[in-house]
Amino acid sequence: MTMTKLSATSTKYHTCGDFNIELLKYHEDKHIEAYVNILHSYGCYIFPNYPTRASPNSSTLIDHIYTSNASDDLQNFILVHHISDNNPLFISAGSIYPKFHHKKTMRRNLEFFQLGAFLNDLSEIMNGNITKNLYATSVDFVQNRCWKL
Repeated sequence: MTMTKLSATSTKYHTCGDFNIELLKYHEDKHIEAYVNILHSYGCYIFPNYPTRASPNSSTLIDHIYTSNASDDLQNFILVHHISDNNPLFISAGSIYPKFHHKKTMRRNLEFFQLGAFLNDLSEIMNGNITKNLYATSVDFVQNRCWKL
């Protein structure tokens, strides 16, 4: 899909890659400046704005992420490592901190467990012609009747 078509829709997009266009030379090269201006004219945001490759003698910004997402939650990162001088980049479209949701835990109350009724119902299930799909449902039914939550 072209940038013209993408910008005409409300579709959020992220495009990333090694584009080999040195964005650090934005003010030095009129072709790079024109390229960036075209992307901006389509409502495209460019990440990152600092080098993705660095060595003692030079640095470059040829790996880019383009997005139409203008969210305040959007953050960009470069994973700095010592494997090579080219560092991977990524964006996060939400908080970088995981959200923990309290999961409600239910436990069966053994105080009112009816062992005899449970074993009787379970025996009827085992002796019947019950398929595997119905077996789980039947056991759940017996558990819930004889061993309430």
